[in-house]
Amino acid sequence: MESSQGRVIILMGPPNAGKDTQAFRLAEYMGGIHIGSGELLRREADPRVMEVMAKGELVSSDDFRRLVGHAIEKVPTIKPVVLAGIAKKPEEAHWIVEYLPTIGRRIDKVILLNITMDEAKRRSVERPGDRADDSPRVQELRWQRYFEMTKQSLEFFRGMGLLEEVDAQGSRAEVARRVDQAAGL
Repeated sequence: MESSQGRVIILMGPPNAGKDTQAFRLAEYMGGIHIGSGELLRREADPRVMEVMAKGELVSSDDFRRLVGHAIEKVPTIKPVVLAGIAKKPEEAHWIVEYLPTIGRRIDKVILLNITMDEAKRRSVERPGDRADDSPRVQELRWQRYFEMTKQSLEFFRGMGLLEEVDAQGSRAEVARRVDQAAGL
């Protein structure tokens, strides 16, 4: 495996595609750190941010940059970082590409986890916990907005030669093998 110095892998995908599950596992396997935007935002506990998320809307790019930038900066560059659910908006994708080199990091891969809406709904029902952004109405809104919002970001990453698409249906182990292959591990 190549040097992990400054490595960043981004996992993207629609709601319930398994981004955090695979990112956490991948980061652990690589000896790195997993940073999930959803968890960062929920941990922020800012009432304004929580209200936006409960409606199934995306937080402002300013909040995104502040929280994600701060979280990445805390990680020593000798440790790889696996980001989950970030850079949905085109301006965020451009920002992360420009920002990372300023702190000694680079994007190695952007892995898109592809899943059907039926499978996403099934996973939502099986997920433990009670999140305001998991109601069927909010989930469908998030699903629709995800595809509208990320189309340009995905094309941007594809144009840079960074995007790898992975079938995220199947068992966690099957998906993990596909993710590891896409990450070049």
